[in-house]
Amino acid sequence: MRSVVTKKLAWLVYLVGLLFLMNWMWSGHQGLSSYKVHGWNWYHYWIGSKYHQELGYFDIYEQTVAGWKELGSNLGKVTSARDQHTYKMTKLKDNPRYTRSEVWSDARWAEFKADLKKLRPRQNSKKWSGCIKDRGYNASPAWNTPASWITNALDVGNKQHLRLAKAIDLIGILGIALLLPFAFGPTRAILAIGLALGVANNPTRFLGSFVQYDWIVLVFGSVTMIRWRRHGWGGFLLGAATMLRIFPAVFFAAMVARGVLDLLVTRRLPPWMLRLSAGFGLALVLGFGLGAMGPRGVDSWGEWRDKIAIHTHYHQTGDGRVGLKHIFGSREGLKTTKVPRISERFKNLESSKPVRLTLAALLLGLLAAAAWNRDELDCFVLAVAAFFILTVSSRYYWSALALLPFLGIRRGDKTSLFLGSGMALFMLSTYYLFCQPLGHTYIAWRTQNFFMLGAFTVGLSLLAWRGFADPSYDPSNPTAHDAE
Repeated sequence: MRSVVTKKLAWLVYLVGLLFLMNWMWSGHQGLSSYKVHGWNWYHYWIGSKYHQELGYFDIYEQTVAGWKELGSNLGKVTSARDQHTYKMTKLKDNPRYTRSEVWSDARWAEFKADLKKLRPRQNSKKWSGCIKDRGYNASPAWNTPASWITNALDVGNKQHLRLAKAIDLIGILGIALLLPFAFGPTRAILAIGLALGVANNPTRFLGSFVQYDWIVLVFGSVTMIRWRRHGWGGFLLGAATMLRIFPAVFFAAMVARGVLDLLVTRRLPPWMLRLSAGFGLALVLGFGLGAMGPRGVDSWGEWRDKIAIHTHYHQTGDGRVGLKHIFGSREGLKTTKVPRISERFKNLESSKPVRLTLAALLLGLLAAAAWNRDELDCFVLAVAAFFILTVSSRYYWSALALLPFLGIRRGDKTSLFLGSGMALFMLSTYYLFCQPLGHTYIAWRTQNFFMLGAFTVGLSLLAWRGFADPSYDPSNPTAHDAE
């Protein structure tokens, strides 16, 4: 009787929360009721996709400055921009590179300047100055092609068009919010949605952005399909997310590792792995073709590869970054307030390589122990730790933490729910308690990465102990303990 009452209460809390979510999407800062947008995001993704034929992946800042000059825009103290070929800062004054490129037709150049003029009021001069010192346009060709269809069809100066474009992300997020409780129950859904919305930087990005959270919709859609044993669809959605953002391949790799281990134990490949791999592979093929349909054709993939190589190299030493490697950019202890220069960060990363790789290997071993007696769905969820260990990502990608409450769902394992949610809530709370007060700085995020390292170490250790103490997963009969 008590469990029935508790479940009904959880559904009530979920429904009330859903109403608050919908109200926030409508009336929150930069919500659908307003015409405000996240200007930084819109500049890079709207301009970058609409004018990809002329700008490619390397010329967005140069041509923007050239357009501003012709418009006579007064942008305050904008004196330098980041060279997208080298990621070094270059002076704007009398620099011949910052002039109109020969690739423009007169009509497209006029349209480009008009869009810059329309976006100009979306940010103040200081933010525009920061915009062209950022790391450029890095969306994959698979993302760029459909985005370019939207941006070339809509007018960024039209308020209704602007509202329609803002709604794309929100429709996907709302759809996932409606789906999760039916797949994972209302309690886990509440935790997941709350974590996704609360992760650092998300409160100011979820509303008013242009197709920036497609990846989270696809990843959560994939884990839902895996939960329902629709592995083909799960693989397809995860493959689509990979073609858009690369890192979701980590989740696929974790499930493949589970399948390979089952093969070694039972001498046969689990049927779900064939469907998962087929769906994933199909998405990669279609995604590649979609990218090749863009204005620069197949060559856009090669250009994007070159841009991402540069971007990844310099991205790892930035300020607002999440990942194990980021910790080693400084030799100082946890309480340091000394911010090393970028050149020092690279030197520190190189000199710490033996220690860093050893620690990463130990953590991956701990992750393997935690996943040893778990099914492919739990391996999907636990791959969040591999994401931390193997990559250095932008902070808003840490909505992936919202996967952790789904641990142990098939077995109805409340201990795993407690441990997964505990890890995620600890990492979220330490950010707001200790790191956010330090601002968007290198020190703040290095501190946060120390907290995350501690959380994953303790959490994975407890999950490994739990798995070996109660080895309920049977690779020869994976549904034997399914709580569905």
